[in-house]
Formats: sequence, structure tokens, C-alpha cells
Amino acid sequence: MKIQTVLFALCMMVVGSDVAAMSADPEPINYNIRQAEAVITNTYVNNQGNPVLSIELKKGIQSQTVYFVCAKGSSDYTVIYDFTDINNQATDYATGFAIQYYPKGQGNKARLVYDDWDNNLVLSDRRNATFTQAMERADKLKGGSIVFAFYSTDNYEQGTPVAYSWSMPVEDFVKNVNGVVKGEEFDGACDHAFVQGHAPSVGYQMPRMR
Repeated sequence: MKIQTVLFALCMMVVGSDVAAMSADPEPINYNIRQAEAVITNTYVNNQGNPVLSIELKKGIQSQTVYFVCAKGSSDYTVIYDFTDINNQATDYATGFAIQYYPKGQGNKARLVYDDWDNNLVLSDRRNATFTQAMERADKLKGGSIVFAFYSTDNYEQGTPVAYSWSMPVEDFVKNVNGVVKGEEFDGACDHAFVQGHAPSVGYQMPRMR
């Protein structure tokens, strides 16, 4: 009986240590974010009849694009990005995304999405804001930059970093995105899903030929 008790206790210690390891915070990230030179936004309706918002960041002849596909009033939405991850690999294991705000002077060093709650305009798995609310908050910010961050919540929802977009001045983000989000074609299509819907379907796609 004593042997069984000891074995059970050892087993629980091993399981407990595994859980603790799996639920530990991610290692601090050392990743530099480059700044985009231009921001281009567009909306259109895809073949399934859903409105799409594309936000393209340009730097010289290079570009990065994030796509939001959100059916109006639906609980489902998709976010797609076409740039490589923090290891410069084309990977597709992100499960969430954040629209991060970096105060002035802090925009060149990537931040873990759970490190600064107040400066996440949107954090998908926390459903903290609609797209419209995020834009309204961004409009009140003075200086600093905006970054799209993609992360994995598979490891006990600890926000393991996957990929970061280039940064854009918050003023450029507001100027180029605000009117489009409120425009007739898109018209707040993502708002319902962002706060009341399911977790987004997040995926990587190869950059389109230009």
C-alpha cells in the first residue's frame, strides 16, 4: 500500500511539473520590428459574398498584407497574413492575433501580446474590442505605432509569438483604415465577431504575385 502511495505521489509530481512547464510564460522575445513606408487599404467582396478588408504595408518593393474576412452579423471570421514568422519561416500555426499599440520610442522591439494588456487595441482570444472601437481608440492616441501580431494559444493560452508585421505610425493607421472600416462596403462587418463570435480562423498564405 505504501509503495502504491509513493508511486502515485511521484506520478502526480511528474504530471504537475509537466503542466507547470506547459503553462509557463513564453521566453522574452528579442525581435526587431521594421517600419513600413506606406499603408494601403482596400475592401472588396470575395467569391463567397463576404466583405474583405486588406491592409497592405509597403517598404520599397516589398510588402506585407493582412486580410480580414468577416461576414456581417456572423460569429465567424478569418484573418490571413502573408509574411514570414519571427524565424523567417513560412509557418501556419498562429491561432490568434492582436492589434498592438507601441508608444513613441518603443516601436522597434517586439512585445509579447500578454505583456502589456492596456496597449492591445484588439486581442482576439480576449474579445476586448470591436474593430470600430479599436479605431476610435487609435484616433485618440498621440504618436507611437501600430503592429499586427500573430500568436499561438495552443500552449495553455500563453500567447507564444508567431509573427509580427512591420509597424506603421498610428496616424497612418487611422488615416488609411478608419474610413474604410466604416465605409458602405465593409460597414463594421467584423464588429460582431470580434467580441461575440468564435475564435478567429488564422492562417498564412503565400504572398500574391504583383
